[in-house]
Amino acid sequence: MSKNELSNKEFIAKYDAIINDLSTIIFKGFFYIILAVLCFASFLIIYGTIYTYIINRFSDFEYFIPRLCVVLILDSIVVWGINRCNKKVKKQIEKELGMNEEQAQNIYFLLSNNVIPWFQRICMLNPNAKSRQVELLKEWYKIDDEIVNDYIFERAYDKNELNDVKLSDKKNIAEKLFKLAIVEDGIHNDEWELLMSALKEFEFNKNHIEYFKKRYRPLRTEFENDRRNDNTSTEERAKLYLRPYYAILGVDENASDEEIKRAYHNLALQHHPDLAKNAGRVEESEQMMAKINEAYEKIRN
Repeated sequence: MSKNELSNKEFIAKYDAIINDLSTIIFKGFFYIILAVLCFASFLIIYGTIYTYIINRFSDFEYFIPRLCVVLILDSIVVWGINRCNKKVKKQIEKELGMNEEQAQNIYFLLSNNVIPWFQRICMLNPNAKSRQVELLKEWYKIDDEIVNDYIFERAYDKNELNDVKLSDKKNIAEKLFKLAIVEDGIHNDEWELLMSALKEFEFNKNHIEYFKKRYRPLRTEFENDRRNDNTSTEERAKLYLRPYYAILGVDENASDEEIKRAYHNLALQHHPDLAKNAGRVEESEQMMAKINEAYEKIRN
């Protein structure tokens, strides 16, 4: 079956039907119970074999070894049965949903929890970054180009509310939204506003929202006005104390607020740990961003 022949509701219903097929569940459950019993029996026999060896009762080996062989053969048969059940499920998923098991599981999660509308909204704000966004989505969910374009870029969705998912999943989704936004040149104002709206609609508490703001604010292409310091000249600050921080940002001590903001943003675009190009140096990037953030906060405050 082609991937795009099923509507979203049909996909969810078919996936549920395959995974929750009663006969498969009973069959696999029976095999798992037998496997547990056989594993326990194997443990007892192996223990008995070791024990007889320790006390030098080699004649008892004739009692344990044949039984151990029988149990291990039964173990193998049961494991084979479980694998057969799993292969049956995989084949049914490929036949009815048009994708492999891992892809179907990921698409099912995205559809059933109504995640995709958020991906659509953030990607639509930066159409020039689509190719890189597609690569990220393929990497995250192990899906191919056809699935990404069909389910994430082309389908229409009725609502934007994220369904009731656990906090760890919400945080993971929020991080992915930010990473989709920072592709190319950072986060623009319209993207930032959508991301802030998402954090509120995901019902994050104040601490979680502040975490995301602090982590991703340096990647904004336009900075918010800092009313605390608008009327304060950099010349009036303690330049001797701030000199190392200016050096970190690579700006002159007489730099304007706009120059400082721009330097901060450019450094963040080089060293932020969530940028794809820094995937191989996350720890180094985290340390560098900590220094850059500290320098920016010291100078601005």
